Formats: sequence, C-alpha cells, structure tokens
Amino acid sequence: MANPFLGVRIPPELEQAILTRMKETGQSKSELVISALRSYLGMMSCHERLDNVDQRLSALEKSVREALELMVLYRQKHSVYQINHSLDRHSDM
Repeated sequence: MANPFLGVRIPPELEQAILTRMKETGQSKSELVISALRSYLGMMSCHERLDNVDQRLSALEKSVREALELMVLYRQKHSVYQINHSLDRHSDM
C-alpha cells in the first residue's frame, strides 16, 4: 500500500529553509517534512533523535566557541585599559 499524500501551502521563508536544508543534508523535501512532523509529534526514531541531538550539540559548541572568543577579546581590551589607566596615574605623580 502506498503512503498517503499530503499537500500544503507554506510561506516562502519556510520553502527557502527547506531548500537550504536539502542542500546541507542531501535529503528530499518529503524526507525533511516527514522528519520534522515526526519530531513535532514525538514520533522520532532513535536515528532521528541522535541526528537531532548531534545538530543541537554542534550549534551549542559553536555558540560556546563564539562566547569564548568574545571573552578573550574583552579581557584583552580590559587589560589594555588597566595598563593605560595605571600609566596615567603614574604620570600624574
């Protein structure tokens, strides 16, 4: 028995997101939509759950790297300020 057909209209930005994800994953539109519906309805397979966790972990790791880079830049700027501030106080004496 063939799978039932479902046709829906979606906003253009959703279509673009699907096309982008198709290029990233190599999945078809049907595969992506079925996966998204299974996720939303709590029906993901173990493989899909692992993929989902992997994607979320990658995004989290990227965010942590960006936060660490910002901390390094902040500390560099802050220590330059401290050095300049110290020099200013010593030159006033």
